[in-house]
Amino acid sequence: MARATRFRTEAVTSRIAQPSVSDSLIAALALADHERSTEIYKQTFDVLSIKRFEI
Repeated sequence: MARATRFRTEAVTSRIAQPSVSDSLIAALALADHERSTEIYKQTFDVLSIKRFEI
């Protein structure tokens, strides 16, 4: 395997792994306090719905 190909593969693997770790931490926090997480998600949805475009 060429050296450049190996580095590219490692970079892609890193880019996939980092969001997976973040998603796992967010899921763990949401499971720890479900009611609070649900309320925060509702607030986030309400704020973002103001910016949503209708097609």
